[in-house]
Amino acid sequence: MPPQFGHLIRLNAMMVVLMQIAFTRIATHWKPFLAIAIGNLLYVIGFGMYAIVSSYPMYILAMIIITVGEMICAPKEQTMTANLSPMDMRARYMAVRSFA
Repeated sequence: MPPQFGHLIRLNAMMVVLMQIAFTRIATHWKPFLAIAIGNLLYVIGFGMYAIVSSYPMYILAMIIITVGEMICAPKEQTMTANLSPMDMRARYMAVRSFA
């Protein structure tokens, strides 16, 4: 594993800590399925970049794209899972969702 890999993970964590609230506020007005679709599209683009890029700056760009997708998609997915699951099984649904 290259030594810069830890920097990519740190970049993801720092972006989430510093920018999650802003992205949540922006996506609040979006329909849930739209936010999930946009977030997943960004996941696909970012992870797809890992398959074709070879320079470290491009890996950083891919991680930024993945993290933005995560910040848009994750809150809406969790909310939808909670809202669509039966009250007495909500914890199970949320646990299974976390494995997906």
